[in-house]
Amino acid sequence: MTHYYYGCDEVVQGWSRYHKLCTALELDLNGEKNPPTIATLNRWRVDSPRGFAFLLHVEQDLITSLVKSSERTSPRLAKDIDTHLESTFEKARALAAKALIISMPPEFTPSTDNKNLLVELRKRILEKQDKNRSIILEPSGLWERSTTLEWAEGEGFVLAHDPFMAMRDGDHCSKQDACFVINERAGMRRKFDQFDFEDMLDWSASAQRAFLLLRGRFKAHHAKELLYLLRD
Repeated sequence: MTHYYYGCDEVVQGWSRYHKLCTALELDLNGEKNPPTIATLNRWRVDSPRGFAFLLHVEQDLITSLVKSSERTSPRLAKDIDTHLESTFEKARALAAKALIISMPPEFTPSTDNKNLLVELRKRILEKQDKNRSIILEPSGLWERSTTLEWAEGEGFVLAHDPFMAMRDGDHCSKQDACFVINERAGMRRKFDQFDFEDMLDWSASAQRAFLLLRGRFKAHHAKELLYLLRD
């Protein structure tokens, strides 16, 4: 049976209400002027209900370094990864994060070299962190969903993608962990409803765990719809 973790990219109307509404929080501290301390992250974890999940974005300096790097040999890459991931791991441990999210800028294209970099990055991450923590890739730009999904699953990554686009195109859902980005539909009726989410839950029933990243104007509304469907 699939275990669903769903949540927004910010705390909506205070922690108490948020914990009743969602089962996860997507946490991106990149660009924060006053990021929370490790003690604060620890407190967030301790104060969260049993089973609540934090999904932490990797520090963007890591990917920026890889994009700009002209020396992509394993020793140099390993040094860069160790330097940039040290503080990410510290935050992940404080939060007991269920997943790390790697957001890739458009200039990080789906070339063979870049894919090899990501494989090396995953290898280095797994040497230093909880093996049960999923590594989520969120590409942008030229990465085509179907082929990227097949490659990502083969290499042990979880691909963040739009489940409704995948359902429309006849793509399968992973039998491993899955990650869905839910924003809003195209056209006049922008909000997803319970019928949409029921279809999505049926389609994704083969996954072991599914992380649902609720973003955009209607994330609180979508959280309420999912709460109704998943509360039992």
